[in-house]
Amino acid sequence: MEGLGTVEKPHPIQRAFIEEQAAQCGFCLNGVILTAKAYLDKNPKATGEEIRQALSGVLCRCFTNVRMLRAIERYRQEVAR
Repeated sequence: MEGLGTVEKPHPIQRAFIEEQAAQCGFCLNGVILTAKAYLDKNPKATGEEIRQALSGVLCRCFTNVRMLRAIERYRQEVAR
């Protein structure tokens, strides 16, 4: 995640995760954020099901899925503009 954003100026997907309070233990956070960003960069109009499928390979032990998916949707709306 280094280089994606800074504390002073987080990347829009990081900002979405902060605003949705979508982090819990941090085990999977980098994988979820970077996978979602890479997928939505290529598929900005992806459906929720497509996003969930893209994330299916990320191992998550606590998966705060509702908040994470809300954060990803918030980012998707921003990149789809």
